Amino acid sequence: MFFRENVEPMVRDKNVILLMATVTTGISIRRGMECIDYYGGKLKGVFTIFSAVEAVDNTPVHTIFTPEDIPGY
Repeated sequence: MFFRENVEPMVRDKNVILLMATVTTGISIRRGMECIDYYGGKLKGVFTIFSAVEAVDNTPVHTIFTPEDIPGY
């Protein structure tokens, strides 16, 4: 993942919330976290609509729906 040159100043030294629609394994969250860190942002939280994981690298994932909400997931 990367940010375009004109977006980098919007991330550097800023508080950032990572928003994801769905998360199954946490790989996309981890990549987003690495990207935010690389560009100098300060991750303040991870939020999703659906998540199958509760945390990624000791960072809690706040979600609306979990696998328990979807029968047969």
